[in-house]
Amino acid sequence: MTDRYPDRPDNVWIYYSDSLFALPRFMGSGLYQRGKEMRVPFRFQASEYDCVPTTLLNALNYLCDRESVPPIAIQRIFMYCLDTVTSRQGLGHGTSGYAVKLFANWLNEYQTKNFRIDARYISGREVHLSQNNLIAQTLNNNGAVALRVKSTGRQWHYILCLRLDSESLYAFDPYPKRVKNRNYRFEQWLGEQNHNLVIRREWLDTQANTYPYRLGSYSEREALLLNTIE
Repeated sequence: MTDRYPDRPDNVWIYYSDSLFALPRFMGSGLYQRGKEMRVPFRFQASEYDCVPTTLLNALNYLCDRESVPPIAIQRIFMYCLDTVTSRQGLGHGTSGYAVKLFANWLNEYQTKNFRIDARYISGREVHLSQNNLIAQTLNNNGAVALRVKSTGRQWHYILCLRLDSESLYAFDPYPKRVKNRNYRFEQWLGEQNHNLVIRREWLDTQANTYPYRLGSYSEREALLLNTIE
């Protein structure tokens, strides 16, 4: 069902839906305006395995307007990601931490006037939410964090962290689910670059590899800290 906003231009529409994927409003190309900049809304995964490249693309679009993102950055994401091989020689069934680290190194080397991003790959005991943690420092500095969390079974998953307060982490998950859990919840996505997932800090920062949306044991932890350079 669609209807027009009475106080918006003719090319802006409202979409009503109970779906987690509902996009409340969009401009003809799917872009929206933040100040004088044209921004790209967050995207969802195109397959079961592309959470890392999708999250990295969302991170670049979160930090930069569309005109500032060079095509080579998108090319590098897909060149490095989906590099894992299964026991049955299946290709592209996920992305390794090594690939994320390679992309971080490339970002630090590739600097232009309009595209300057400081990237830092962290792992192990560096990834935590205790006092003086690097994740909070990055988010409080208007940055973004691509964070690895436990999924289901033997799977791990990447989400984009946007905000952290004393109780919860607010993130965008490119593969939302319909679940009811007191420790994490999916919210109706409001479109643009808003969060759709809220996780309790106490639940997230736990050394357990058995339940979804936990950082897990130190050997499994990794994250990519991203900030624009003024």
